Amino acid sequence: GSVWNIPEYTEYKMHYSNGQLLFSGDTEEMGIELYRSDGTAEGTVLLKNINETEIFPGRGNDSQPHSFTEVNNVIYFAANDGIGASYGDGLWKTDGTGSGTVMVKDIAPTWLTGNQFFLLFSGAGELWQSIGSEIGTAMVKDINPWGLSYPEDLITIGNMTYFTAEGIVDSRGTGRELWKTDGTTAGTVMVADLNPDGSTDFGEFIGNNGILYFTINDGDQLWRSDGTAAGTRMIIETYSVGNSDIGDFAVLNNVLYFRAMNGVTWDLWKSDGTTAGTVQVTQPAVDGFGLHPIDIMTCNERLFFLGGNSPWGVELHESDGTDAGTRGVQDIRVGVENSNVQHMTCAENKLFFSADNGRNGQELWVYTMDDCLAVGADLGIQVPCAEYNGNSYGFMLDFYRNPDDLSGYYWKLAEASLTTGTGSDCMPIATDLSMIMDCVSYNGTQYGFTLRFYSNPHASGLYWKMDMSTLEVK
Repeated sequence: GSVWNIPEYTEYKMHYSNGQLLFSGDTEEMGIELYRSDGTAEGTVLLKNINETEIFPGRGNDSQPHSFTEVNNVIYFAANDGIGASYGDGLWKTDGTGSGTVMVKDIAPTWLTGNQFFLLFSGAGELWQSIGSEIGTAMVKDINPWGLSYPEDLITIGNMTYFTAEGIVDSRGTGRELWKTDGTTAGTVMVADLNPDGSTDFGEFIGNNGILYFTINDGDQLWRSDGTAAGTRMIIETYSVGNSDIGDFAVLNNVLYFRAMNGVTWDLWKSDGTTAGTVQVTQPAVDGFGLHPIDIMTCNERLFFLGGNSPWGVELHESDGTDAGTRGVQDIRVGVENSNVQHMTCAENKLFFSADNGRNGQELWVYTMDDCLAVGADLGIQVPCAEYNGNSYGFMLDFYRNPDDLSGYYWKLAEASLTTGTGSDCMPIATDLSMIMDCVSYNGTQYGFTLRFYSNPHASGLYWKMDMSTLEVK
């Protein structure tokens, strides 16, 4: 893939829809306002200056649009126009045009989510829904008639929305517990009282195949729920002695991925929803340090996250969900310093994010994914599918430093990585075992070359050498 930056805009929050990226950009004249981009510098423009007040002449005040949520092709968000009665964020919506960007209700919304029919959010201390107009925005249920329930952690799975709230059930205050709603008063009920003596300490939430996954006790335990009290149970503690620090959920191919502590290192884990099927994916590097992945997300059937990878600092990584298929994408801020990648947003085969390369400050970047094979920082090449003699294989090629030819480029088959190939576009392996690498991506540049089979006189195994006469830059 390739990575390049769009100058002049500091990204704050982003959302992709219908070929356009919406984000909060910061300029001296406007402050932090709503922009849209098609992925080019020329196509990155101000959508609307929502807060037209000024801090001082020449410096615009900030509306800080955030919490973008799409319902029925309408994008809702929270923003501050500087004049609302709440003196804070109002509920706004946009159809992608300046004239179609309007306030829905002055209510200071948080935790926006939605199903195929309406928007749900927390506002004024209770649960609300909206169909995009002020008259069509109303409270769903007074969950705590004795006070305010302060709904948080709203997440929609199918037509059911889960959240946490401090409710009143059977004339008893429950503390903060797990609730669900179908958008009706009668259909808004508590799922389970996990801590009858007080409030449950909830962490992160995600849905997968109709099941809600979440953490409690400061990320110490991974739980699941099918929306019933009986179907709400703990899956695992990855570190029974101390805090497991489970978090940063993402789902790839119906498998849950997350970060967790095993007592020694923080690494990438995965779960199929069972205790036995919850295992560690990545292994610590030779220096003993784990990747410590954060901000895990999926895009274009790949996992992306930020992780430490010596000799890099904390940089963007991608993974196919295996240890061998996990690599750094690019050392954006060359060396051990971090590039401060933030707010990753998926847009079909593009990943937008902000980063600081040490020269231009925090700017908007985009990583374009393609069909090139990925080369890791250690020069290893992950081959998802290669066909030989009617059979398909997937494997990892580890870079090999040949003592007889230190200037050459050699690779060795990592035999432990050999599996059945995945995908329909398999690379052919010739009868002489040569492989034509049509497109290989390394550090943001694409190359093509041919690997010739090499009979190593020093060691057993399968080896290949790059034919330098075939090397080309794409």
